[in-house]
Amino acid sequence: MTGASTQSPNLPAAFSWLETNPFFQAGLQGYSDAAMRIISRRHGSPYCVTEAMPDQFLVNGGKGLKAAELDPEDHPIAGQLMGSDPLNMAKAARVLIELGYDVIDLNMACPVKRLRKNIRGGHLLNRPEDAIAIIREIRQAVGSSVPLTIKLRRGFDDEQASEKAFIQILEEAIEQECFAVTVHGRTVRQKYEGPSRWSFLAELTRRYPHFRIMGSGDIFSPESIFDMISETGV
Repeated sequence: MTGASTQSPNLPAAFSWLETNPFFQAGLQGYSDAAMRIISRRHGSPYCVTEAMPDQFLVNGGKGLKAAELDPEDHPIAGQLMGSDPLNMAKAARVLIELGYDVIDLNMACPVKRLRKNIRGGHLLNRPEDAIAIIREIRQAVGSSVPLTIKLRRGFDDEQASEKAFIQILEEAIEQECFAVTVHGRTVRQKYEGPSRWSFLAELTRRYPHFRIMGSGDIFSPESIFDMISETGV
């Protein structure tokens, strides 16, 4: 589950729920499939994000493309993309729009080690120039009318260069008029060890008060959603 502030004027239709709901079902590999999304919606989630879908599965067709098909009631929804090649990611984004997805979400947060070889998921935080190229190519491919969001972690590790790379990517998201970024308060190296650093989220909302920052990490109960919003301003 992910927390989000409700103070959101001029909302796109896919995010109209933000006026009354401060949470939504986040994308999580192995969990946020169609069945879980239906259950989440029945229990009040106004919006859902899919599991990460590799770009080549969508572009090449077959089972990957079939798995991306949507139930008419599964809206509003973001299709979460994962990949490393800007042109291929752009093609995959167009496929999702053709399938009826309301929002394109870019996964630049997954900490799984096997993604390192092809520079995907959270490993893009260690290659900001590649991450920026993907953001630009997808924005050009889908146009300004399609909301674009990005899932990030607070950095690849705790080195100063990593935080600098994170800021480069975040500011490119702002430049490309992304609707929001969702930030998990752990680094890629941490995976899921140690606490999520909510203080980092608070620093971001203070530094970028006019851009929408959504929060992730250590939300295990309804109460923790409101605790995160109160403590961080997401």
